[in-house]
Amino acid sequence: MTLPLLKPGPMYYKGIYHLFYQYNPNGSLWGNIIWGHSVSTDLINWIRLEPALDRTTPSDNNGCWSGSATILAPDSPVILYTGSDSSNRQVQNIAFPVNLTDPYLTKWTKPAYNPLIEPVGDLNSSEFRDPTTGWVGKDNLWRIAIGAELQGKGAAILYKSKDFVNWVRAKDPLHSSSASGMWECPDFYPAVAEGDGSETKYVLKMSLTETGMDYYMLGKYEEERDAFVPDNVVDDYRLWARIDFGKFYASKSFFDPQKHRRVLYGWSSESDSASDDVAKGWAGIHTIPRTIWLDNSGKQLLQWPIEEVESLRKDEVHLQDIELNTGAVFEVKELKEASQADVEAEFELYNLERAEPLDPNWLLDPQKLCEEQSASAPGGVGPFGLLLLASDDLVEHTAVYFKVYRSSSRPGLYKPAYGGFLDVHLQKERKISLRTLRCCPVVLERATLTEAVLPNRAREPRSNVRGFGRDRSLERYGSERCGGRGDRKGEEFREAVAREVQDNDGYGARVHRRGVPEAEVALLEVVPRGDGFGGPITKKCLPAVMQLPCLEDLALAGCLGINDQALLSLKQGCMSLGVLDVSNCQHVTHLGLSSILSRAPGLCQLNLVYFCPLLLCSLLNLWPAAYRNSRNCSQSD
Repeated sequence: MTLPLLKPGPMYYKGIYHLFYQYNPNGSLWGNIIWGHSVSTDLINWIRLEPALDRTTPSDNNGCWSGSATILAPDSPVILYTGSDSSNRQVQNIAFPVNLTDPYLTKWTKPAYNPLIEPVGDLNSSEFRDPTTGWVGKDNLWRIAIGAELQGKGAAILYKSKDFVNWVRAKDPLHSSSASGMWECPDFYPAVAEGDGSETKYVLKMSLTETGMDYYMLGKYEEERDAFVPDNVVDDYRLWARIDFGKFYASKSFFDPQKHRRVLYGWSSESDSASDDVAKGWAGIHTIPRTIWLDNSGKQLLQWPIEEVESLRKDEVHLQDIELNTGAVFEVKELKEASQADVEAEFELYNLERAEPLDPNWLLDPQKLCEEQSASAPGGVGPFGLLLLASDDLVEHTAVYFKVYRSSSRPGLYKPAYGGFLDVHLQKERKISLRTLRCCPVVLERATLTEAVLPNRAREPRSNVRGFGRDRSLERYGSERCGGRGDRKGEEFREAVAREVQDNDGYGARVHRRGVPEAEVALLEVVPRGDGFGGPITKKCLPAVMQLPCLEDLALAGCLGINDQALLSLKQGCMSLGVLDVSNCQHVTHLGLSSILSRAPGLCQLNLVYFCPLLLCSLLNLWPAAYRNSRNCSQSD
């Protein structure tokens, strides 16, 4: 089966759920796009039918692209879709079912009067696509929005019609923004909070090609002006709310009248190369459908896998009262097929007062923050969570975790949940829950991240699930190591990372353990090749070394290959670093050391033999006094 799936179009009709999607019948790469069609009675088990739309007319002979289904009164479904015509213009077409008594809607027909809408005037013929589901205004006119780029602005162009065939462009877009370019696959709908439904906001969702992600705005729909007015105008798309923080794009929602809920589908392109897609014979998947609704605060959307997913559960494993000390890793051995699992975990938190402050700059690039402070770096509160698709030696694993930050306490300050950060209040309950759906090779977590994971060593059904905690709020300063010597699982994790360090070093450096058992690598020294001076250790091996979860002592004395650029590349290992020796590192300057000091809150000893004394005073001003005092250190150290 050659099946590149993307840009879903769902619909419910006469007891049947329909899923339309862009489909290449001739291969696993993008091209020859037509509309695939599958049906289901429960949104879980699907039957693939013959394609609904093919490239058969001048208005779509270069591709039947994305669009939407709409149910017209009385109970008559239609499809609006973008066609790439003979001139490669993007035009909007309509299709009707051949037989309305057929609940599967297996055959569709296109009228000769297509296309209905063409890119004229200021519209760019190559940036004009993806019509939304229609809605009716108080004037009984149908409305749709089409994604576009107008004079460098992303826009949802509004059209009106009496009969869903003859369309007139509105004077102004439904909404536009100079914060981004082209808006693909727009979606527009009301979202209701749980309860009496008195809190209702409108959602305008768009997909941005420059990031490959879906974003949304909450606001009100001023029907008299046919305008969407967002609650907050943000001029940087990086600060827009995201539908999902992972491999999730071109999402589409529909209202399910059977269960009175809004259901959201998305497309995950995974991360395979084109050659990988050709080899496996397919590309892209649709994510597990999720229910979506408005948070009671009215400030963000909430999502949860549809309840039908629970019908797939079997062989339930229930564990409770598990204590995860700092550095501990707990294996859930009872799971028989961990490569496919629905895992719910609840964590009880302590010492919330030790949560680190939230740096607003992180909101602009949360992915960079995750790269610099990964699951192996202990923080004030967290990280803690699950290790999924884990090989026995933990060389391969996927970490799904929380880390708690302290946001501003100023009253009335809006602290939104965007860019990978979720605004929650933990002071009362002091508990946080995590639900993870694993349908190998994709992981879906709540709040919400969809990510493709393609392991080499953890492919077998027995690949494990583990809970872990690397919470500095549970750790005593001093000689105690993260995880403790009796914590075998913690030792296995550190052994695995140490081997990775050696494998990644192509310059003859070796990892040397000083006076500690083989498995305990909390004290670590990087020794140059040869006599210990001037060896060719470069920045290539250092980032891997500094990812060790509990590194406290790093000796780099005399390593001429170490320079400022190497120190600037050090990431999460800085968090636990207590001692750093850069004596006689002639290429290390004030720039590199100031970077370390600003990111190593626990550093209490810095060896700087032969370092320029004129720069020492300015360096000491960067030293975090709060941590220094807590470890009984002074500037003289």
